[in-house]
Amino acid sequence: VLRVILERIPKKLGADAAAISLTDDASLHTKIFAMRLPNGTFLDKEAFVLADSLLHWFTEQQKPVIIYDLEQDPRVQMHRDRIRNGRLTSYLGVPLIVNNKTIGILHILTNKPKIFADEDVGFFSTLAGQTAIAIAHAISNESLRETSNYLENLVNYANAPIIVWNTAFRITRFNHAFERLTGHLEKEIIGKELRSLFPPESCD
Repeated sequence: VLRVILERIPKKLGADAAAISLTDDASLHTKIFAMRLPNGTFLDKEAFVLADSLLHWFTEQQKPVIIYDLEQDPRVQMHRDRIRNGRLTSYLGVPLIVNNKTIGILHILTNKPKIFADEDVGFFSTLAGQTAIAIAHAISNESLRETSNYLENLVNYANAPIIVWNTAFRITRFNHAFERLTGHLEKEIIGKELRSLFPPESCD
């Protein structure tokens, strides 16, 4: 998801490189980082570290940050070889906000010194808003997937036999314990009526 977003940041902003940081709520440090370099390659490890004061600004003030000269600004402790190799000079960062909470930062960087105009900042802030929603959806879907996998394992490996049916009383799934107890295979009973498991006389 992060790579797709970074690839779509428009060139009209003058972005030679782009990055996304997702922050950890507790420590206010970066937990996920992705960066597209000027040559088109991607980094998935932290390429630069934001000072605590800058992270606090993004989190608390929730406003954009513009830096004209990265090498001279103490708030961005970038690896100097990364600056030289990428010739990264100017910076614009905008917080990613969901439900009034900062979940990360969207960054663009330029090779040449650039003064970002108000319309650039406004456009990038709108893009950051759309990005925040996309990331929040991805996180939510991943969380649901993890919960689903957890419940799946919980049912499958429970010691007690478990069988599940729908509102039409047709069997939709069962666990390993049920299979061991009854000897039924999935292809034999999935989709069949629940009553098919019992003798006819017991269903009256």
